[in-house]
Amino acid sequence: MNRQDSHTDTAEGFDEASATYIPSPGQGYGPCLAPCRHRSCQWQRTVAAQPCALCVRPMGFDVQFCENEGDVAHAICVDDDLDAQDRRDP
Repeated sequence: MNRQDSHTDTAEGFDEASATYIPSPGQGYGPCLAPCRHRSCQWQRTVAAQPCALCVRPMGFDVQFCENEGDVAHAICVDDDLDAQDRRDP
């Protein structure tokens, strides 16, 4: 898995996690184009298929995500959620 820009936030319930992404199959360090038995490829496909803990859409490939309270969430969803919390909490 490749690292992209790091995302750090200290909001409660969100440990300082780095946003990462999984490249598309056949690209860079992404999974093989065809189904294979490589553990890393299987792991990447599994994570890419997991639903976001916040929006429930699949994580997908080439999209930044991070750990969110033991699950995974799109980095943009985490940012939006934190922004919404900031607007609610004066």
